[in-house]
Amino acid sequence: GLESKGSNIPGSAECFDVLIETLQERAAHRQTWKERYRDDFYASLPKESEPMTPPSCLSEIDLVVLLSKLRKLKKKKCGQAETKKEKRKIASNWASMKASMSSKKSKKTTTRH
Repeated sequence: GLESKGSNIPGSAECFDVLIETLQERAAHRQTWKERYRDDFYASLPKESEPMTPPSCLSEIDLVVLLSKLRKLKKKKCGQAETKKEKRKIASNWASMKASMSSKKSKKTTTRH
């Protein structure tokens, strides 16, 4: 069933990735709006120009906690918590770090001669 580790449900990892990435984006938007609400400019807006406030049922959801739970569940079901996008970013960072370290190492060897 769904509770077993390493679920073989086709596309389950992709579903987790979509949810995680969407909620991360939503959390970033919320943070941006929190900062805007604290801005003096926002306080000076007329009521009719203020942005819509989200329904209370949506604003009460703690996205950080929800994301943490989703990642734990994804790791349990799929064996890893990172999304494909995050794994590509980690891999590309590693490749650039490795290239940088390699060029530094070769510069040291050429300066010694």
